[in-house]
Amino acid sequence: EPKKEELPATIPVFLDFASSPLPAKVSFKGQDYGMTPVKIQMKLNVDKEYTAEAVFDLKEISETYKGEAKFTIERDEPLVPILFKGPIGVLKVMELPRDVELYVEGYFVYDPFNAKTAKLDNVVFGKPVYIPYGKYVVELRAGKELAGAGEYIKDIRYRREILVSEDNPIFVLKITAKDLTEFPVEIVSVPEGSDVFIDTKRVGRTPYKGIFPLGDHTLTLRKDGYFEHKQELKMDSNTPVKLEIVLKTTVAGENINAGQHLMQKGRYKDAISKLTEVFKQSPSTGEKAQAQYLIGSCFVHMGDLSTAEDYFKQAIEEEEMKYPSMLGLVSAYHGLGRRDEAIPHLVEVLLNAKDEVVKKEAATLFQQVSPLRSIMYIHSDPEGARVILNDKVMDQQTPLILPDLSLGNYKVRIEKEGYHPQDLSINLSVNEFNPVLVKLKPNS
Repeated sequence: EPKKEELPATIPVFLDFASSPLPAKVSFKGQDYGMTPVKIQMKLNVDKEYTAEAVFDLKEISETYKGEAKFTIERDEPLVPILFKGPIGVLKVMELPRDVELYVEGYFVYDPFNAKTAKLDNVVFGKPVYIPYGKYVVELRAGKELAGAGEYIKDIRYRREILVSEDNPIFVLKITAKDLTEFPVEIVSVPEGSDVFIDTKRVGRTPYKGIFPLGDHTLTLRKDGYFEHKQELKMDSNTPVKLEIVLKTTVAGENINAGQHLMQKGRYKDAISKLTEVFKQSPSTGEKAQAQYLIGSCFVHMGDLSTAEDYFKQAIEEEEMKYPSMLGLVSAYHGLGRRDEAIPHLVEVLLNAKDEVVKKEAATLFQQVSPLRSIMYIHSDPEGARVILNDKVMDQQTPLILPDLSLGNYKVRIEKEGYHPQDLSINLSVNEFNPVLVKLKPNS
């Protein structure tokens, strides 16, 4: 019987070294083989695991990273590809203001407890600066004279925290001179929906994001049912400001909040009892209107639409509660079969409300109030124009509401003495609200 051929202890192989994301210096079995890509030929043992090393030189930040690659020699694979993948990303600087210095401080993923700082000199815009994965603070510093001393210090003018990782390997830095004159603000309040004022100017509602010029500012948050919150912001560098502010409430506000909580549980009688306490506690105008609106909503849920109507009519006088209260009236009028009274209020909300929650509720009510018919609202500038719909003159001049239109095409002519008439063709589908806003041109 012939002997089985024994596998040789070693075989000749080519080791094909490569690295990513940049060239690295390779060493194997104590010998250096230069920079990747590099291919070497030698005899190695079959089925034995070997370890090669590579050193990545991150020159811009004076850092090196040593990586390892393990591989095993297979008998039928004379070419062994070996890739060193460094945990290394790219900082790409596209633009910087004049006369600033760029500093980067990082906590590298392979050394997360030791911060390392580097000043980046001779930055070439668009050229990759290789940095290890990790968390970084990027700062721009510029000289600032100490008052009357004739001495200069490096003052931080811009600061950002960034993350460079396998999922986010490239960070592009583009900073203009304008960026050194402003700073971003992000404000969250508990509860949400607080009006935000910067230096007495209303800029939005929480949750809020905005950009403001550097300097001293006064931040104010206001919300009905809660005490006003005020604090100073003194900013001399472009550093993000993130604030979470818990608002404190008034006694009246506590009862409003408690009433809303009971409403969410469907306990409308208990909610009314709690909300009526608001009127005994010197409420603000807004708190009083909010309580009236909520009481009206409770009576709607309880089926007492006439009483609900009275409360909504009182709440509608306060500007902030105007559109929610109008929708309350629409709901009450619809339930009482008084559609003609409901539609003008509904149209006003559809035309003018800005709050997304109110707009969504108005759209839902429109489906209920006019499920099979469409509504056309016609407004002309100037007002007081005659409207002819499909050759029929309407009794009312602009602005007017046409509340019971079926689907189909309508010819609309708008006329006013001293102005060119305007002809429109409007195609309506089922259950559509169509505002027609026309600016008339005067006769020359």
